[in-house]
Amino acid sequence: MKKILLGALLIVSCFAFGQKIKIKDNIALVDGKNYVKVIEDNSVKHGFDIETLNGEKIFYLKHVRYEDARERKASNPQGTVIYVEVFSSDLNTKYFETFNVKEFIKILFNANILDKDSNINTAELETISKKIGSEYSKRRGSIY
Repeated sequence: MKKILLGALLIVSCFAFGQKIKIKDNIALVDGKNYVKVIEDNSVKHGFDIETLNGEKIFYLKHVRYEDARERKASNPQGTVIYVEVFSSDLNTKYFETFNVKEFIKILFNANILDKDSNINTAELETISKKIGSEYSKRRGSIY
């Protein structure tokens, strides 16, 4: 019984401290507060500009999709792998890869990459880029 209670407390505490990320009307909200703009790039399929609330472009996100036979299972018979590449707004620097747009917003918020004035903390961005890396592209490269 004690183990069940302890497990329940751990689960509840995880939910209590996690940020709630929602994207509504091109605005990413973190715990109900406006954080950044997420603007779909209509010139390409599945690209997004991340902008400050004042409209300054700060990042570009590109969805990538490929098939990997090693990822095939009943719930994913084609072995489809989908991830997001995170670039600088000028597209000259690729920082890291993550699972989806909401996960990127969560990383941006939790790593304090943006200060209260929406300026990029380059030291934090470099640190998180090294920590996260480009695991999806590495795996993709190993199948070709």
